[in-house]
Amino acid sequence: MDGTNPAVMEFPIRGGDVTIARMDSDGSDYWLLTGEGRATTGPHTRGTYLWMEVSDWPRWEEKIIRGPYVHHVAAIHGRLAPVLYEACRYIPGLNPDPVEPTEAEIQAWLRGAE
Repeated sequence: MDGTNPAVMEFPIRGGDVTIARMDSDGSDYWLLTGEGRATTGPHTRGTYLWMEVSDWPRWEEKIIRGPYVHHVAAIHGRLAPVLYEACRYIPGLNPDPVEPTEAEIQAWLRGAE
């Protein structure tokens, strides 16, 4: 075997604005991690992949490490963190956990403030 798997696609995902989302549970509550960034170039890796720039990596790292999140995330093209934040209001037991923009920034945006 040459290290490739004919059933696995290996290519970078299209760039641009990206929203990351991950839902997980801490055993009693469900949390939805959301954050926005912009795709950038990076080295080739296995599977489908995306390299992303964010403005505050330490904040992301803290959320990922301290939250109940493990392994994979979903990447959505566009800036959709406020939409996902607002959706949590209508899904009982699902708590928003925004990274970037922050909760205060999302709330301001939802009020129409810039």
